[in-house]
Amino acid sequence: MASAAAHAPGVEPLARLVRAARDAAGLVDADLARITGLSTQHVSQIVNHEKRYSRPPTARTLQALQKIPGLSQADILRAVQESSGLGVSSKTAPVKWTGARRSAHNLIDRFPESALPSVVQILGALLDEIGER
Repeated sequence: MASAAAHAPGVEPLARLVRAARDAAGLVDADLARITGLSTQHVSQIVNHEKRYSRPPTARTLQALQKIPGLSQADILRAVQESSGLGVSSKTAPVKWTGARRSAHNLIDRFPESALPSVVQILGALLDEIGER
């Protein structure tokens, strides 16, 4: 996926990723809407998003984007983390149960099982940012 859209400066990372996958597959936004089950308006908002996300897209939206040919969960989560201003974690350190980690664990219990991979990845990045992991 090395299209010009994938490396366009000033483009929000998730928008850049989705555009690159769309272009590489020779699709248009309406095709993405059909593939993902998201509305055409929602797809257009994602593809044309220019600023960092203050609140990331919902787990449902992120799961729907995984249906786009050429996109993986890891790619999508990395783009969301980058867009949110978070570093991408590659650490696999032993668990240290601090107050922040305990709070994150309790928060995770509130999400449906299907959303957990996305939630855990985002929370892990937050813990990295504050030096708790």
